[in-house]
Amino acid sequence: MFTSSNIILRYRPSSKGKWGTFGALDSSLDDLQLLQLAGRLNGSLLRMGGSPADFLVYETNPNACSAANLNRTQTKGPGGYFCPIWDQAPGQCLTMARWSEINRFAMRTGLHILFDLNACWGRASSDGAMDMTLIQGQLNATATMAALAVFGFLFGNELYTNVAAQRYG
Repeated sequence: MFTSSNIILRYRPSSKGKWGTFGALDSSLDDLQLLQLAGRLNGSLLRMGGSPADFLVYETNPNACSAANLNRTQTKGPGGYFCPIWDQAPGQCLTMARWSEINRFAMRTGLHILFDLNACWGRASSDGAMDMTLIQGQLNATATMAALAVFGFLFGNELYTNVAAQRYG
């Protein structure tokens, strides 16, 4: 019997071949084999995120996934800030319809979601404040969901050395 474990479901697009074809944004969560296998991990944490979480925006308003917003974690010229992660796929969007599908998948399989929030979106510099608009929208949208498998939220993937812990706080 499986007691407890952690599973990570990354926001890897299928276009990034080295990560395989399974990603949180584009995989079929109704696949019978996947549901059966995930169901064997009932009670486990399904961590949504990893490094790509700091490149993900949430479609919580009509313009949230615009090209301008999708690029707000990218370098802004000399001295600009971006999340210091190698080889990521910037410009990814989690729609609220997909967020609902992920929650339904977790509910069907008995998994509990631990969701990594983007800790970089709109940050103008490593010591600058962050734009919390999309995070607030994501939390508000989550609070209105009828079926919810969320166990908790993490702020960002990791604490980066060029952003002070006080700034994250």
